[in-house]
Amino acid sequence: MAAQRVAPEEAHRALSAGGVQFVDVREVVECDAERVEGALNLPLSRFGELAGQVDPSRPVYLLCRSGSRAADAAARLAKLGHERVYIVDGGLSAWAAAGKPTIKGRAACGHWTARFDSPPALS
Repeated sequence: MAAQRVAPEEAHRALSAGGVQFVDVREVVECDAERVEGALNLPLSRFGELAGQVDPSRPVYLLCRSGSRAADAAARLAKLGHERVYIVDGGLSAWAAAGKPTIKGRAACGHWTARFDSPPALS
């Protein structure tokens, strides 16, 4: 099943409701500048080794800057058997333009992929 593109508003509702995984595939340095609270950072450059952290039994929403890298990550997840994969259409740029909340600055950013074997629990 191909990934479905969703508007930032729909992705925000899903994240707020809980029960989904929200994955930012931008590089760590990009997340240092700005990120979505609750998003797990699995950089596309390391996605092959980190994709196993994404639970195939739960919906996953993918985010990058504009949507291109998220589409690449979605294709990789599909090959691993993930069926409920959503791409935030327009990425973080569209998310911010829609007025959805972000956290800015390195102090607010967690680097789960580089420093931990397991991601934080996503509810």
